[in-house]
Amino acid sequence: MNFGLFTLEAPYKWQQVKQNGIDSYVGAIAVDNIDTLYFDLGMYSNTLTEPNIQVITRHLN
Repeated sequence: MNFGLFTLEAPYKWQQVKQNGIDSYVGAIAVDNIDTLYFDLGMYSNTLTEPNIQVITRHLN
């Protein structure tokens, strides 16, 4: 899939869905008749960073 700003390799059944954004580049990918993945790229978009990541490890005996 070619979104202009990036390309993505996806299963052939997935379909690109155009969306309208105001201050960012938004779009969607229809996975099937129920599920859709959305993206939002822009200066004001969520950075998806977590300031205090906690890693929990478990040791199996």
